[in-house]
Amino acid sequence: MGVQSLERGLALLAAIAEHRRGASLRDLCADTGIPHSTAHRALMTLVEAGFVSYSAQHRLYHIGHVLTDIAEKSSTNSAITPQPVIETSEQTGETVFVCEWSAREAVCVALARSRHPLQLFVRIGQVMPVYAAASARMLLAWQPQSEQAAILSTLTTTRFTSDTVTSPAQLATRLTTIREQGYDICDSELDDGIWAVAYPVHDAAGRVRSSVTVAVPVQRVRSIAAQRHLQQLVSHCAAQLSSELGWESNSLV
Repeated sequence: MGVQSLERGLALLAAIAEHRRGASLRDLCADTGIPHSTAHRALMTLVEAGFVSYSAQHRLYHIGHVLTDIAEKSSTNSAITPQPVIETSEQTGETVFVCEWSAREAVCVALARSRHPLQLFVRIGQVMPVYAAASARMLLAWQPQSEQAAILSTLTTTRFTSDTVTSPAQLATRLTTIREQGYDICDSELDDGIWAVAYPVHDAAGRVRSSVTVAVPVQRVRSIAAQRHLQQLVSHCAAQLSSELGWESNSLV
């Protein structure tokens, strides 16, 4: 395989990863600028190798089992997953993950998966939308006002569900609320039927550069009591992670 072919293949994989519900050939050509026939040949090679899967019924491409297997092996590596995250996942039985703020994006850097077959799929390296994910909104809420304003002024949104917040003005109000209450809840705003709660992780100086989140199918947290129990556990996890970074809860932010 030549360098150009490799670059095209990687570009197509990156483009597919941005389409949560699958990408059409037209989508991928528009995203990458690769000619239709060239993209089709490259995709067929990736499908044969298992890096991409194709739904003939919907004519959509998805990330294939080879990459998801790699992500699974990486994401379950306890060497990169903090012990409080692993323990919280074991206590709740649900997926718990950490996101970091990098280049104005919220990126998943560590996770422990749910033991249930029905769970949210999230992977290491996944960029979470700042307007639709509790993990990302939590991070954006703690950024300087100038950075928030810059992000909101150029924000492009996708309505993932009927409850997705797509208005910059509404998001700005939400960010203020998040910072005041100290947590954020996402209820079917990014994925239908998924409830999540995120808390901030403070470093020694009080800065918030990461968040910890639990995500669970709504049928497992229908009661207020169940939701509050999860909030308590994730809040404790965030406090443990913050303590490991040198943060003292009675310090001034």
